[in-house]
Amino acid sequence: MKNSIIIQKIMATVVILLMLGFGIVTIVCLIRLQENYMTIHSLQGQVRTLEAQFQGGTSNMANNNVLLKKMGITLVSPKLNSEVTNPILVQGYANVFEGNVQMRIKDASDNILGHDFATACMGDWPCYFEKEISFTQLVAGDIKLDVYTLSPKDGAEANLVSVSLKVK
Repeated sequence: MKNSIIIQKIMATVVILLMLGFGIVTIVCLIRLQENYMTIHSLQGQVRTLEAQFQGGTSNMANNNVLLKKMGITLVSPKLNSEVTNPILVQGYANVFEGNVQMRIKDASDNILGHDFATACMGDWPCYFEKEISFTQLVAGDIKLDVYTLSPKDGAEANLVSVSLKVK
């Protein structure tokens, strides 16, 4: 009787150790997969950067030629002074704190008409981001799109890129 209880305890201990071992192996595999994903994501950013630079860009502002910055935000669309409708498709590349790209729409009086965010990269190279941002009030005329990130140091706005737009 005592031997069977001891054997059951040993078997339970072995099962627990095996489960812990499989758990650790699973965690290690998940970490490796995440590392590989980040490497692939970084390589995609490098390729897009090289493609944009190969096409001969000269500025990081919204215009026809785009030169991507290794750090910060590069806005690709909408173009400066372009006509837009609601919602606005915002496209660009970013390498910023936590990969978090903030965007907001303001009217001529600096009232915020819309706010949203997109996810890009934090690391070696910028990654593509794309987001449709809507404005809540019907407006006509001039508006401003601000794309920025928040500083990890004090939460202040950083890497601000602003473009003036016209609502159709």
